[in-house]
Amino acid sequence: MLEFAKINGRQDAPLEAIYSSITDSLLVLDRDLRVVEANDPLLRRLGRTRTEVVGFSWRSAFPELADIGREHDLTAVLETGRTHRGRIPLRDMSRGESLLFEIITYPICSADGNVTHLLEYAREVTEEVRLHLDILEQNHDLLDHRERLERAAREAEQTNQELAQKIAALEELNKRLERMAVIDIMTDLPNHRAFQERLEYEVKKGNRHQRDFTLLLIDVDDFKRYNDDFGHQEGDLVLAQVAALMRECVRAIDLPARYGGEEFAILLPETNEAGGAIVAERLVRLIGEHSFRRRPVTVSIGVAQHPVDAAEGSAIVECADRAMYAAKRGGKNNYRIWSEIAEG
Repeated sequence: MLEFAKINGRQDAPLEAIYSSITDSLLVLDRDLRVVEANDPLLRRLGRTRTEVVGFSWRSAFPELADIGREHDLTAVLETGRTHRGRIPLRDMSRGESLLFEIITYPICSADGNVTHLLEYAREVTEEVRLHLDILEQNHDLLDHRERLERAAREAEQTNQELAQKIAALEELNKRLERMAVIDIMTDLPNHRAFQERLEYEVKKGNRHQRDFTLLLIDVDDFKRYNDDFGHQEGDLVLAQVAALMRECVRAIDLPARYGGEEFAILLPETNEAGGAIVAERLVRLIGEHSFRRRPVTVSIGVAQHPVDAAEGSAIVECADRAMYAAKRGGKNNYRIWSEIAEG
């Protein structure tokens, strides 16, 4: 079973099920061509164990592939983002014979289009190629040739159906991996990377069209103590519940995100600090009144407005962060607005 925790940091049972249903060989590499995962059919065919390949460079893990010039193909996919197809001969250790394999290298891209991983899919095509050669050799016999063609057509139709199913599974896999690049699995909110990309977009839009937006930075009060008292599983549940309450406070155009650890962020386009304060006040109240399983939970929130408080993305985050810590120093379970702190 492929261990997707190595790609996204958490288990994903539907994703595991898709991989498990594929009996052909699969290999996942990162941008440095290090092996992230290899499925059992590939390991059996090449006579390896997972511990012998995962974490190692592709060249050292599979020298027989490196010796036939495959590295150039992998590098080309990383650089162009285009799928590559090819055929190579390999010795199948599980069968003790040399076979011909078709290898398709898919780029796995993040939401911004950058290639983050490579997915190599290999299927044995020895019999297909052999059948094709047999047909060519026997073309002098019309009846025999026709019979072979009919058989080949039937087999090709079946193969195409199976291949279409596998391609559909791989496409679904790619969609899930793209989602993993921008979504925090625990809270199902956009992650830090997605937040930074949206922040950059809002800053550019605001500077170009003189549009305001407001940023809220949210920190769960005394979260470390909560984890220490009740364990990380209970702490994770708190973060998921806080994320759900955040969704109740925002519009469709807003971006609630997990900023990192117990910190969250909300981007409010077309909103000034007064509007941001309304959202912050409601969120403080909702979380404070919510019945968490172990004990009450509160948050401290910092509010900052672009471009009034700062014109750059990092600077507006700094303002909201300082306002958030001012709320903590003021007793927690509250929010502070940066402009009021700066004036004071």
